[in-house]
Amino acid sequence: MLILVTGANGYIGSKVVTKLLDMGNEVVAVDLFCDHLDPRCHFIKADIFNPNEPLPIEKCPDVCLHLAWRNGFVHDSFTHMEDLSNHFTFLRTMIERGVKHIAVMGSAHEIGYYEGAVTSDTPTNPVSFYGIAKDSLRKAAEILCQKYNVTFQWLRAYYIYGDDTFGNSIFCKIRSAEKNGVDLFPFTSGKNKFDFLSIDELTEQICFAVTQKSVVGIINICSGKPVALGDMVERYLKQNNLKIKLDYGKFPEKKSESPCIYGDPSKINQIMAQKQRLVLITGGSGQVAYDCIKELKCRGYSNVRAVDVGELDVSNEAAVKSFFQKERPSVVIHCAAWTAVDKAEQFPDAVMRVNALGTKYIAEACKDVGAAMVYFSTDYVFNGKGETPFEVNSPKDGLSVYGKSKSLGEDYVIQTLSSYFIVRISWVFGLNGRNFLKAILNLATSGAKEITVVNDQVGSITYSVDLARLIVDMIETDRYGVYHATNEGFVSRSDLVRELLNQAGCPVPIKEVTTEEYNQMVPAQADRPLNSRLDKSSLDRGGFARLPDWKNAISRYLIELNMQTKKGDKK
Repeated sequence: MLILVTGANGYIGSKVVTKLLDMGNEVVAVDLFCDHLDPRCHFIKADIFNPNEPLPIEKCPDVCLHLAWRNGFVHDSFTHMEDLSNHFTFLRTMIERGVKHIAVMGSAHEIGYYEGAVTSDTPTNPVSFYGIAKDSLRKAAEILCQKYNVTFQWLRAYYIYGDDTFGNSIFCKIRSAEKNGVDLFPFTSGKNKFDFLSIDELTEQICFAVTQKSVVGIINICSGKPVALGDMVERYLKQNNLKIKLDYGKFPEKKSESPCIYGDPSKINQIMAQKQRLVLITGGSGQVAYDCIKELKCRGYSNVRAVDVGELDVSNEAAVKSFFQKERPSVVIHCAAWTAVDKAEQFPDAVMRVNALGTKYIAEACKDVGAAMVYFSTDYVFNGKGETPFEVNSPKDGLSVYGKSKSLGEDYVIQTLSSYFIVRISWVFGLNGRNFLKAILNLATSGAKEITVVNDQVGSITYSVDLARLIVDMIETDRYGVYHATNEGFVSRSDLVRELLNQAGCPVPIKEVTTEEYNQMVPAQADRPLNSRLDKSSLDRGGFARLPDWKNAISRYLIELNMQTKKGDKK
């Protein structure tokens, strides 16, 4: 994922940037300074409030995480109200540039005086300029994101403690005082109770929240446990071997300050539990599995198990059952399949054992352990005739041995499970493994004087990077069913190759032939669909974003291929 972080050089921002990078995400860090930033990020020095300085970002971020805020610890500063419209304008500008996921840091100070657990529905009644500005921005941003159908998260933080002097929390101030030789630190009675998180816990909760979209709206970034301020600070002094003492009663508690306030952790607990589930991926060395594994890591999943035929033969019923009883996964992404379409005609029994019976055994094992299942199917389950896009409920008439085997696999999943995603795809390509686009590029760069391509097969490509993102979005919900998921737009094979070579800068002539002519030139081919168009309205109904346009997918694929080549050259 590509995540833009504002206020990236701050106490919270700098740690969030590092955590997101550690998870495998790309990060664009925006701030006026970079002295605390991880060098792996892409730093942009910019004033986000300056309309004459648009952010120079090449790719549209998947998420905009807005942490920037002036004078956050000076609650009565006029700057909070003065900056309010600038914050709103910045968020609106990011949405206008195409960002579909906005996350903003909130504060318990929006609530005002309140006793007890703060939920997403707790009324707000801020009593400081800081709280009023935050509360107003949240309300305005909710309306803005709803208007433009943008995912919106408000990350309401409470009280933070850390182990350094970089920051303005009371814990940082105490460390600074000790460093400067102060013996007594002026303090309140310490009896008021608050919700405390370490900076590392806060960072993890923020990163896990913004890398998913199933839990949205107001999310309390919190522990859910009220602790007396005095007890918390005394514990902190002891844990960090600090000698400074608290001068209790030096300051009175503010009348506007709640005697006991803490966050309801229901939403964040749901997110954290989600990331800890065991996700099993079969066919773990394939190109779709490769990108699913990568996407899961970027989202903070720490319990991902990828297996291949050497460890789990899906066509062995006893082995599948035994493996599942031992591992007990929560989610299974079933990538293992026989995908060599032409060779399948020669070995129909073997293909059926893997694609049909293997899927049946996986589905039954999922049912036994209560796991949800993702099954990848294909446009080959249809007859490939006509020009109208096939809908998810169009009559099936499996084309070739491959198509029939995948269609049977679908039937077994539907008969066995209720918690499943059947995702039909076509013309799949990615960085890992062999595919049609990579084969064309190899021909073009190895001196081919002409490339022969059929011109009467029409469909759409499926970039495994985009597919993996959709799959992880899906497994974070219970919106089960059958879906079509290819990149937007339809194209013939010949026009696809022409666009690929044009974008790659490889001016190799194309010889267009019909499928019938090609089969005469290269015999022993499986029947291939002339119409691979899939209707993707199922994604709209399920509340999932469609995959980007096919030309855009090719462009990003070529960039990734180039980066992969450069990394290989450096080794």
